[in-house]
Amino acid sequence: MVARRGSGLDELLSSVQAAAQAPEDSRPAFRLDYGREIEAEIAHVGAAYARSLPAPAAGVDDQASPLTRWVALKLLEGEGELPLALMQPAAALAAPAPVLPAVQAYLDAWAAEDYTSMYASVSSLTSDALAFETFEARHKDTALAMTLIDLETEIASAIVLSPTTAQAAYRVTYHTALVGDLSRDLMMNLTLESGAWRVAWEEGLILPELRGGNRLAMDVRVPVRGNIYDRNGEPLVIETGAVALGIVPGPIDPEREGRLVEQESQQAGQHRPRRVAHDRDILLQPPQEGDRPPQRRLAGPQPAP
Repeated sequence: MVARRGSGLDELLSSVQAAAQAPEDSRPAFRLDYGREIEAEIAHVGAAYARSLPAPAAGVDDQASPLTRWVALKLLEGEGELPLALMQPAAALAAPAPVLPAVQAYLDAWAAEDYTSMYASVSSLTSDALAFETFEARHKDTALAMTLIDLETEIASAIVLSPTTAQAAYRVTYHTALVGDLSRDLMMNLTLESGAWRVAWEEGLILPELRGGNRLAMDVRVPVRGNIYDRNGEPLVIETGAVALGIVPGPIDPEREGRLVEQESQQAGQHRPRRVAHDRDILLQPPQEGDRPPQRRLAGPQPAP
């Protein structure tokens, strides 16, 4: 067989297909021979690994087993951290508990505002550092601040990273009364404790913006009334500021009263102030129809009365 020329590829594929379709007990065992010196080292390391196991385990207690041989090869290649995951092969190779049901149960409890069940699902490290009252207050305060009506969750993925750690990706959509819907894509870490997955809770599981001790607050400003605009976008009725002006008549010098009224009228935007005295209460009134200044009359014949 010459790979560069493609010679023998058809024969190789036919042999592979025939071996794959053959019954397992009739398949020839394949074992790559690394030479006398390396094979001796593989046997030596494999035997040492098999003896280090705390109890016999199926498939790993024999130094000639495929798993033991593979471990020995990895050790000889310099994979020094490999034994840490394989020192307890019976537990490490066992199928871990399903992650998805644990994640779904936690999210369903959240949607139902069942904070007691949520807290029962967190890891021991979380419960040791965070009291239930604080855990519940974090969720309630955030829901109140965002005017939460209800929420929906959707799990995107849930995978096992190691025999004792897992991770789940999910989306949460908050339906609020004031700002509509808010959606966040979040990541949940889980740890295996006593055969069950527990949530490694932190405040970012509510909103990623809450990490680092942040708190959610909403500043609501409601106008007195809405503005009204015409078809050209020009304001017809808009909100504006108003000033109330009052005068205490007692301390006013009667001789300076007129001047004071005139100055205050100018500041208030009056063209011709009028003074009305009732029990020394001075009021500023807008100009009346009869207060208009006389118009200049042009010279010439006047119309007949």
